[in-house]
Amino acid sequence: MKIISGFSLVEAVVMIVVFSIIFMTFQAFFSHGVRSTMKGQDTLQAIRESSIIFSQLEKDFLASNQIDAGAAILSLDISTQDLPPIGDPQYGNMLSLGSRNATVTYSLEGASEKYILRRMIKGNLPYQE
Repeated sequence: MKIISGFSLVEAVVMIVVFSIIFMTFQAFFSHGVRSTMKGQDTLQAIRESSIIFSQLEKDFLASNQIDAGAAILSLDISTQDLPPIGDPQYGNMLSLGSRNATVTYSLEGASEKYILRRMIKGNLPYQE
């Protein structure tokens, strides 16, 4: 009598199903990790760009001798915790900072995705960043 060792068809199908479930679990876990990493990198990039903009804005404020915010006047009480919404019609979307040799203008641009545009005018030549 010959003894044949190996797997039966039922055992092979059960192994394939079990390994498929394990593989799908690992794939979902790593896919979630990749999505979280990408979102974190996008957030970090936005924070870095904001930091650069605010550093440049601080330098421009310190170098300016004239500030023009258009018709907007913003007075906040000391207990105020929230700023008015961006794009509120009673506040302007532009800020001009003048110094001895240049004028720097910051403006809020874009329809759906808002971004800050910085323009520097030295003499008669405009320079954009």
